[in-house]
Amino acid sequence: MSQHKMQQAISVLGFVLTGIFLANSLSWAAKDARPFWTEKSSFIEGEELFVVGVASKARTVEDGRRQAFEQGKIELMNFAQITSLEAQGLVVETQMTFEEPNADGTVTVYRLLRVPASKLVSIQGRLQAQSRDQEQAIEQSRKELAAIQQALG
Repeated sequence: MSQHKMQQAISVLGFVLTGIFLANSLSWAAKDARPFWTEKSSFIEGEELFVVGVASKARTVEDGRRQAFEQGKIELMNFAQITSLEAQGLVVETQMTFEEPNADGTVTVYRLLRVPASKLVSIQGRLQAQSRDQEQAIEQSRKELAAIQQALG
Protein backbone atom coordinates (compact mmCIF):
# COMPACT_ATOMS: atom_id res chain seq x y z
CA MET A 1 0.00 0.00 0.00
CA SER A 2 1.38 3.40 -0.90
CA GLN A 3 2.10 5.99 1.72
CA HIS A 4 -0.59 8.30 0.26
CA LYS A 5 -3.30 5.59 0.51
CA MET A 6 -2.14 4.78 4.06
CA GLN A 7 -2.53 8.46 5.04
CA GLN A 8 -5.99 8.55 3.45
CA ALA A 9 -7.03 5.41 5.36
CA ILE A 10 -5.75 6.89 8.61
CA SER A 11 -7.60 10.15 7.90
CA VAL A 12 -10.85 8.31 7.17
CA LEU A 13 -10.42 6.20 10.31
CA GLY A 14 -9.76 9.34 12.36
CA PHE A 15 -12.87 10.98 10.89
CA VAL A 16 -15.03 7.94 11.68
CA LEU A 17 -13.69 7.69 15.23
CA THR A 18 -14.28 11.41 15.77
CA GLY A 19 -17.87 10.97 14.58
CA ILE A 20 -18.44 8.05 16.93
CA PHE A 21 -16.92 9.98 19.83
CA LEU A 22 -19.10 13.02 19.08
CA ALA A 23 -22.26 10.92 18.83
CA ASN A 24 -21.51 9.26 22.17
CA SER A 25 -20.71 12.60 23.76
CA LEU A 26 -23.99 14.10 22.56
CA SER A 27 -25.89 11.07 23.82
CA TRP A 28 -24.30 11.41 27.25
CA ALA A 29 -24.86 15.17 27.22
CA ALA A 30 -28.56 14.61 26.54
CA LYS A 31 -28.79 12.16 29.45
CA ASP A 32 -26.90 14.57 31.70
CA ALA A 33 -29.38 17.33 30.79
CA ARG A 34 -32.27 15.29 32.18
CA PRO A 35 -33.43 16.05 35.72
CA PHE A 36 -32.34 13.46 38.29
CA TRP A 37 -35.88 12.23 38.82
CA THR A 38 -36.21 10.95 35.23
CA GLU A 39 -34.01 8.00 36.24
CA LYS A 40 -36.36 6.96 39.08
CA SER A 41 -39.75 5.29 39.20
CA SER A 42 -40.69 6.60 42.66
CA PHE A 43 -39.13 8.24 45.69
CA ILE A 44 -40.14 9.92 48.94
CA GLU A 45 -38.95 13.38 49.85
CA GLY A 46 -40.16 14.92 53.08
CA GLU A 47 -43.91 14.31 53.37
CA GLU A 48 -44.42 13.73 49.64
CA LEU A 49 -44.37 10.58 47.53
CA PHE A 50 -43.18 11.22 43.98
CA VAL A 51 -43.71 8.87 41.04
CA VAL A 52 -42.51 9.25 37.47
CA GLY A 53 -44.62 8.50 34.43
CA VAL A 54 -42.90 8.09 31.07
CA ALA A 55 -44.35 8.23 27.57
CA SER A 56 -41.89 7.10 24.91
CA LYS A 57 -42.23 8.03 21.25
CA ALA A 58 -45.43 10.05 21.66
CA ARG A 59 -46.66 11.68 18.45
CA THR A 60 -47.24 15.06 20.11
CA VAL A 61 -46.15 16.71 23.34
CA GLU A 62 -49.78 16.81 24.51
CA ASP A 63 -50.24 13.08 23.82
CA GLY A 64 -46.99 12.43 25.66
CA ARG A 65 -48.06 14.47 28.69
CA ARG A 66 -51.39 12.63 28.87
CA GLN A 67 -49.75 9.20 28.46
CA ALA A 68 -47.05 10.02 31.01
CA PHE A 69 -49.72 11.09 33.52
CA GLU A 70 -51.60 7.79 33.04
CA GLN A 71 -48.35 5.80 33.35
CA GLY A 72 -47.48 7.76 36.51
CA LYS A 73 -50.86 6.90 38.04
CA ILE A 74 -50.25 3.22 37.26
CA GLU A 75 -46.83 3.47 38.92
CA LEU A 76 -48.47 5.06 41.96
CA MET A 77 -51.13 2.34 42.18
CA ASN A 78 -48.44 -0.33 41.93
CA PHE A 79 -46.35 1.38 44.61
CA ALA A 80 -49.30 1.78 46.98
CA GLN A 81 -50.94 -1.53 46.02
CA ILE A 82 -54.32 0.10 45.44
CA THR A 83 -56.52 -0.43 42.40
CA SER A 84 -58.22 2.95 42.01
CA LEU A 85 -56.91 6.36 42.92
CA GLU A 86 -60.04 8.37 42.14
CA ALA A 87 -62.31 6.09 44.15
CA GLN A 88 -60.08 6.71 47.16
CA GLY A 89 -60.23 10.51 46.84
CA LEU A 90 -56.51 10.84 46.25
CA VAL A 91 -55.51 13.97 44.37
CA VAL A 92 -52.50 13.43 42.12
CA GLU A 93 -50.62 16.60 41.19
CA THR A 94 -47.99 17.19 38.54
CA GLN A 95 -44.81 18.59 40.03
CA MET A 96 -43.05 19.04 36.66
CA THR A 97 -42.52 17.59 33.21
CA PHE A 98 -39.47 17.07 31.04
CA GLU A 99 -39.78 16.60 27.29
CA GLU A 100 -37.09 15.13 25.09
CA PRO A 101 -37.47 15.24 21.28
CA ASN A 102 -36.52 12.09 19.39
CA ALA A 103 -34.76 11.94 16.02
CA ASP A 104 -37.86 10.39 14.40
CA GLY A 105 -40.05 13.42 15.23
CA THR A 106 -41.67 11.84 18.27
CA VAL A 107 -41.17 13.00 21.83
CA THR A 108 -40.43 11.25 25.12
CA VAL A 109 -42.18 12.87 28.07
CA TYR A 110 -41.29 12.37 31.72
CA ARG A 111 -43.92 13.56 34.20
CA LEU A 112 -43.19 13.86 37.91
CA LEU A 113 -46.33 13.32 39.99
CA ARG A 114 -46.74 13.83 43.71
CA VAL A 115 -49.16 12.88 46.45
CA PRO A 116 -49.04 13.44 50.19
CA ALA A 117 -47.52 10.31 51.72
CA SER A 118 -49.73 10.59 54.83
CA LYS A 119 -52.90 10.56 52.69
CA LEU A 120 -51.66 7.45 50.90
CA VAL A 121 -50.90 5.69 54.20
CA SER A 122 -54.38 6.48 55.53
CA ILE A 123 -55.97 5.11 52.33
CA GLN A 124 -53.91 1.93 52.65
CA GLY A 125 -55.00 1.55 56.29
CA ARG A 126 -58.66 2.06 55.39
CA LEU A 127 -58.42 -0.51 52.56
CA GLN A 128 -56.77 -3.04 54.88
CA ALA A 129 -59.55 -2.56 57.44
CA GLN A 130 -62.19 -3.06 54.73
CA SER A 131 -60.44 -6.23 53.60
CA ARG A 132 -60.40 -7.58 57.18
CA ASP A 133 -64.11 -6.76 57.57
CA GLN A 134 -64.92 -8.54 54.31
CA GLU A 135 -62.87 -11.59 55.33
CA GLN A 136 -64.71 -11.74 58.66
CA ALA A 137 -68.10 -11.46 56.93
CA ILE A 138 -67.17 -14.25 54.52
CA GLU A 139 -66.00 -16.45 57.39
CA GLN A 140 -69.25 -15.78 59.30
CA SER A 141 -71.30 -16.66 56.19
CA ARG A 142 -69.28 -19.85 55.74
CA LYS A 143 -69.96 -20.87 59.35
CA GLU A 144 -73.69 -20.15 58.97
CA LEU A 145 -73.83 -22.19 55.77
CA ALA A 146 -72.01 -25.09 57.43
CA ALA A 147 -74.50 -24.97 60.33
CA ILE A 148 -77.46 -24.99 57.91
CA GLN A 149 -75.95 -27.91 55.97
CA GLN A 150 -75.39 -29.82 59.20
CA ALA A 151 -78.97 -29.16 60.35
CA LEU A 152 -80.34 -30.38 57.03
CA GLY A 153 -78.12 -33.43 56.89
